[in-house]
Amino acid sequence: MSAQPPIPVRRTILLLLAASLAACGTPVPIKEKFPPAPIGTGATLAGTVSYGEPVVLPDGAVVEVRLQDMSRADGATFLLGRGRSPAAGLQGNISYSLSYDPARIQPGGQYGLTARIEVGNQILFVSGDPVPVLTGDDRQDHAGRANIRVRPAAKR
Repeated sequence: MSAQPPIPVRRTILLLLAASLAACGTPVPIKEKFPPAPIGTGATLAGTVSYGEPVVLPDGAVVEVRLQDMSRADGATFLLGRGRSPAAGLQGNISYSLSYDPARIQPGGQYGLTARIEVGNQILFVSGDPVPVLTGDDRQDHAGRANIRVRPAAKR
């Protein structure tokens, strides 16, 4: 006669087995909340993204602007903020806005904005060098808006 494990052990084994099987399923998409701006300390950058092509952007087009910390000597950049907004049907200058935590901005640091316009996984337009912001040599206009120029992306 074989001895069976006590009920609590069997229950634990079944729960572990169920959890293991559940983990093998399709991952549930998590809605991205980016960047996390602490309440009361968030700041905003705004401006326009422009491209010189006389085309109306297709359905599903999205403009994305990123604020990057470029202060590291090794050339690495760190993402401090990102703004994404629909751009389908738009042409010319597209307004953007992104939030960031001003506590992460250090005196003497180098910060810049990059932008791209994409549809799905295809990048249609992309900026060149980052546009300096939040420094003494930034390219913000008198209203504090930074304007980013994008060009057609290289075809793959």
